[in-house]
Amino acid sequence: MTAIIACIDDSQARTGVVDYAIWASKQLDNPLQFLHVLDKKTYPQAPDATAADSELIALDIKRAEIGWQQGETLLSEALRSAQAEDVEATTIQRHGRLPECVNMQAAGSPLIVIGKKGSDSKPGLFIGGQLENVVRSVNNPVLVAAPNFTKPRKVLIAYDNSPTAKKIIQFVANSNLLKGCELHLMMVGQSSGDNAALLNQVCETLRQAGFTVHANIQQGEVEALLLSYQKKHNIDLFVMGAYGHSRIRNFIVGSTTIQMLQATQLPMLLLR
Repeated sequence: MTAIIACIDDSQARTGVVDYAIWASKQLDNPLQFLHVLDKKTYPQAPDATAADSELIALDIKRAEIGWQQGETLLSEALRSAQAEDVEATTIQRHGRLPECVNMQAAGSPLIVIGKKGSDSKPGLFIGGQLENVVRSVNNPVLVAAPNFTKPRKVLIAYDNSPTAKKIIQFVANSNLLKGCELHLMMVGQSSGDNAALLNQVCETLRQAGFTVHANIQQGEVEALLLSYQKKHNIDLFVMGAYGHSRIRNFIVGSTTIQMLQATQLPMLLLR
């Protein structure tokens, strides 16, 4: 059985990643694989490299050895957390770049879990640079974990009738990840008969899959509407397209998804 990949480091995001990964593992009945990457930019030499004449190279190798040991400690802690919840889990550590290492492990994985900001994130940024790189490097669903775990019970899906949005609905309907959750669909646009018919059709697909579904169409700024709805209805998790071409599907600076990542502390499930 292919494992869920959970990316951890020594940042404050680690606890949330571990807890949401454990929750996802139970929902999907899939094992976990905790991944820690010793980044080549910070640690240019591998921990098992052979020291050359250069004293600087020897120091880099020593630093990498220490970093590797710290990574093993983090992985052991995550493994104990999973085992305490009776979740099957393994660990793996790599020396390289996070997106490349995730991509190497991601084939067939039902989900990638990652924090919003890693230990190498620049001060003042709302999200880490590695996050977008990972999302762009894989075709798997990506769960961006919140810092503190709350079991998802109410889920808000941003729907725009795009090909990506349709894939999201099929994923939700066919996966056990959100089973037991109450679903809320929001379409931002004209309250026309056509839009209402589209949304009703989507709701019926999800209801046939066993979900309780609430749907609405609103006009206005996408980010403001989503955030307002979240507060009013106590939403625990957002589901959106990772990026694309419409306002609700972009994952470029200034897009809805990137602004939502910046504006909320809730977890976000991103699909392509």
